[in-house]
Amino acid sequence: MTGASVSLKADMTHAGMAPVLDDAEEVGEGLYRMSFEWTMAGDWVLTVSGTLEDGRGFEHVLLVSVVGQGG
Repeated sequence: MTGASVSLKADMTHAGMAPVLDDAEEVGEGLYRMSFEWTMAGDWVLTVSGTLEDGRGFEHVLLVSVVGQGG
């Protein structure tokens, strides 16, 4: 998919943590890239959402477990 706007929201699964937010940059041929730093180890819910070039919206939710250093 080209010409989309894509963003990411990363939330810890427990209360009290601020979400990590970032917008993706299209780097060519339908590939989008973003970078952010995990603020701590643990279980995260990633929500990737955006709008396609034709105006249709999308959302995909991923569950991720981040391991700390030494783990």
